[in-house]
Amino acid sequence: MNLQPLYDVKERLEYAAVAGTGLLSEDFRLQRAAEGLKPLAAASQVFARVDQGVQALLTAPAEKRAGLLLDVLALADAVLYTQGKTGAAGDLTPLPNLGCGGYCSASYCQLAPIMQALTGTGGGRMNQIEQAWQEHPEFFSDYRALPALVQGLGESYAELADLYCQILEAQGPSIVPLLQAGFDPAGKRDMARRVQVMEKLAGASQNDWYLAQLEQAKKPVRGSLIFALRHAPENLEKLIELAKTEKGENKDMACRALARMEGEGVLDYWRKLAEKNEDKTLDYMQGALSDTACRITAELWDKALDYYRPVAQQPQSQALTSEDLGRLQHLIDALEDKSSPEIWETYQKIARLGLGLDRVMETNEKGKKNRILMTFNAAGYYRNTRGQRPFSETAPLCLARSIRANPEPGLCRLAGQLNQLFGGPWAIPALMAALTALDSEEAYERAEEILGPGGQKRPDSRFLLQDALWGLAWEENQKAFLFYNVYRHDPISEKVTYATIPIKAPLDPRWYDLLMQVGELDSILLNLLRPLEPELKQRIGKYCYARITTRGHLDPQAYVNALLKCDWKDWDGFMVKCVQSSGQVWFRNAMAVLERLPISYQDKADQLETIMELIKSKKVKAQYGTWPEAAAKQTVANWRRQAEQA
Repeated sequence: MNLQPLYDVKERLEYAAVAGTGLLSEDFRLQRAAEGLKPLAAASQVFARVDQGVQALLTAPAEKRAGLLLDVLALADAVLYTQGKTGAAGDLTPLPNLGCGGYCSASYCQLAPIMQALTGTGGGRMNQIEQAWQEHPEFFSDYRALPALVQGLGESYAELADLYCQILEAQGPSIVPLLQAGFDPAGKRDMARRVQVMEKLAGASQNDWYLAQLEQAKKPVRGSLIFALRHAPENLEKLIELAKTEKGENKDMACRALARMEGEGVLDYWRKLAEKNEDKTLDYMQGALSDTACRITAELWDKALDYYRPVAQQPQSQALTSEDLGRLQHLIDALEDKSSPEIWETYQKIARLGLGLDRVMETNEKGKKNRILMTFNAAGYYRNTRGQRPFSETAPLCLARSIRANPEPGLCRLAGQLNQLFGGPWAIPALMAALTALDSEEAYERAEEILGPGGQKRPDSRFLLQDALWGLAWEENQKAFLFYNVYRHDPISEKVTYATIPIKAPLDPRWYDLLMQVGELDSILLNLLRPLEPELKQRIGKYCYARITTRGHLDPQAYVNALLKCDWKDWDGFMVKCVQSSGQVWFRNAMAVLERLPISYQDKADQLETIMELIKSKKVKAQYGTWPEAAAKQTVANWRRQAEQA
């Protein structure tokens, strides 16, 4: 049925509504459209009612036309809405059967930017996709997005490709058929990433597929397939063979896979390799947590301790060489994150040896007392040594990091035992075990057992707390305390990735008083501030105010943030006191602080002007010897003008 006459009538009625009903009797176009409607009126009662309304409008007296016009226009609109339809030319085809995902009811303006970022090039895509993944993860399970993600695994920007891997892994095992579709074992990095995603999701269930692809595989795909074989115990002999016959990176992948497998055959392989190349064996053990890796690491430690024990007992007889220190470094790196009865016993042996070996390390080859510090990859454990520590501290820190990443009961129990037997830095893993495995009150009470009330039991409390709490911060969005920068070693790429791990329960409020009483732990204290009761906030505020206004600090912004969180009220001359305390001022920092202070523009101008006078009178110094006098004066003038307008 051709509805064009009805559209024509509706259009003329809309014109009449705009032009006014006074000209209806002269509107020949409306009369012509009404004539065209007659055939439709004869065919349907609905259209006949529209026709009757139009005729009544054309013959009605002037004073009734307005109401009749609105009635018939509303009726024409309603009829056309009921007759409307949408569609597209062509045959209807079903959605592609990917074996995973489905249709996501997202609008074009929501999904189109994501698809453009997935399939496009250029900068800015990482942030766009990352934000979309955080806010709308359901968009990425759409049948249009999933193939684009798989194709994107060939992305040259490695961090973006890693994000695609993360998104695909979140889809679960159902994504495996899509990863296998069009797979090329002789392909490049994108095919290797397909294998990496697949083996994390499917494990041993796809073992036959890994083996089938391995025959034609080339680097780098071959290495990923070899590493995937570790999931199936029946591949043990195959991997031992590959470890002997492969070269370069593929050999490394076979060895890393073997380090994660169990069996007497694999133990024999590692013992023979350790005899030939102990350093390489320890490299392969790093990040491997299997019983095999634990036993081999413990055996290599036993061998090393047999060598170092007589040296430690006679510290003046022999100095450690750089090779000795490198060997200790490899042993510590391999020890991290492992837990087994053999590993627990190894820690006990190390604890008995530690201090004696420190004395050896303090003597260099010339016989002078010049402490040789062993480099320890502590990722943030600092004591003004840039990550270097004496031997007696490296193993306790290693145990603490292992507990932080995985508070396994055996390791937590071991930490308490070592602290009771040997004390010293072994308190660090004991504190970490309390934080990660105990409830709020119990964790604090355990800390007081170790450090004493207010941390006054032992003189090294500050250093112990610094090491145990480093990297811990309050995350407001998650309403939780998280350890940041918990690093993970990727056995395939050999990259270090970082994760965040929550502690078991929120910190007991008494921790804040402990940190303030011990002192010199402000960087940790300021990271731990969360919504607190008014009385505690007042104590923290007084502490922070005294620290920044009397102890001197070039950049007080962190303290300002803390004071604002504590609802601090006393801002009179605050920035001036900070400058006088530190004896110098940096213009950029001074401006940043003054901008943030909840004081009037007049007060800000007064404080900046006072700082300028202190510089002129040489009572404080401008950092780097420069002070933008003109910019400072202009800022003072602007603030005074804003104060007058307020």
